[in-house]
Amino acid sequence: MEVEQSKSRHRVEMRRVISYIWLVAVAMFTACSVDDVEVQSSNGTVISVELGNGRTSLGESVDGERAVYWSSGDRIAANGEVSGEAQISGEKSAVADFSFAKTLGYPRNILYPASFYTDDSIITLTRVQDFAEGTVATNTLPMATRVANSSESVKLHHLAAVVHLQLKASTAQNNAIRKVEIRGRANEQMSGEFSIDYNTTTLTPTVIVPPTEENTESNLALVTGSRVFGELSTDEVTDVFVVVPAQEYAKGFTVRVINELGHYMDKEKSSGVTLSKGEIYKLPAIGFEPTGTIIKVEL
Repeated sequence: MEVEQSKSRHRVEMRRVISYIWLVAVAMFTACSVDDVEVQSSNGTVISVELGNGRTSLGESVDGERAVYWSSGDRIAANGEVSGEAQISGEKSAVADFSFAKTLGYPRNILYPASFYTDDSIITLTRVQDFAEGTVATNTLPMATRVANSSESVKLHHLAAVVHLQLKASTAQNNAIRKVEIRGRANEQMSGEFSIDYNTTTLTPTVIVPPTEENTESNLALVTGSRVFGELSTDEVTDVFVVVPAQEYAKGFTVRVINELGHYMDKEKSSGVTLSKGEIYKLPAIGFEPTGTIIKVEL
């Protein structure tokens, strides 16, 4: 993970987009119920997190919606304290228990994944996401909430959106993909440090726009496969999911597909779009042509 130093704060006004499908419709409104179970102070705190339809690995698409589930190894942070690994039962579990060595007081700022926690007001979104077939990479899909007291109804809310790419081969050769990059055409911050408001569960970019030599990598999100992608098919699509900040992309974004030989192709979404929290933005299938030159094609 690469962390860019904060230069100034830049706020992006959110607006709605017409063309989208929901990542987890239920989770955006009823979100995820959390029951705090206090144990003796010598043993710390256990937080039981029940997911109505929310979390970390994507389920199968049903009527354009995808449930998400807790995964083995998941950890959350509460007031900066990192939990033990999620205790779950079953591959598609909606409930997980998280244990903490300390007794946690209130209010509680809760963040998933724990690895994104930087301090009480900053989280760090990873720039590099491993390719995971049919889902998002582990520890990339952030959620958060603020719990005022033990009687308050608790909900985890998504902080990011997901871009769903469908890759195909246009020719029979040189189709082994090494990585896929997404960059906002107005140089929006895509990774690195963001300010977080736990009350509203929103993120605010901290990097100067346009990018400088010091922060240029913060304006990029990428998925890398290192041969995991394999050869693209001319008949079937390879689904690639990229987690990106939920914000306005004023001039759209550029998708760059790069093969193992270093040849690449660019395709652009040139019109502005706002990606909402908990949304999957599905793009038409992209036919990869490893020409070594930038091919600008409207998505």
